[in-house]
Amino acid sequence: TWRVALSVGDSIGGIPPRWSVVVPRFDAGEVTISDLLIAAPREGAPWIRPDGDTAYVTPRSVWFKGNPLTLYHEIYGLREGESYSSSLSLRRGKRTVLSASYTGIGSFDVTRVYRTLSLNDVSPGDYVIEIAVKGETGPWARRARDITVRSQR
Repeated sequence: TWRVALSVGDSIGGIPPRWSVVVPRFDAGEVTISDLLIAAPREGAPWIRPDGDTAYVTPRSVWFKGNPLTLYHEIYGLREGESYSSSLSLRRGKRTVLSASYTGIGSFDVTRVYRTLSLNDVSPGDYVIEIAVKGETGPWARRARDITVRSQR
């Protein structure tokens, strides 16, 4: 159990109320996905990954039609060289408005994945982006994020 405090600047800070954050086990022997990071290209706080590449992190949930999004996630539990299947969907309510499927090959320890999603053909509104991944055997692992799409600025 960890307790976290946030400090902004030298004189502003606070201790948040007690609440829980569930962190899944990534070493449990089954395919698991990290949270889905969504950013606009080169926007947000840069996170220099262990392999030297950069992923961008932003808490934004509102995006503008016509702007591309970068999606980043990590896959755990694949054997090195194991093939995996993945799907990406953008849903508005129960209706899927955009979907893509792809395959890849797992890396030792962690498989890092970047994708770019265009919002050019998406109407303004509230959506859910979901990533699903499945190794050669076993169930699908899923992660989702809510986003709002607005007309261009």
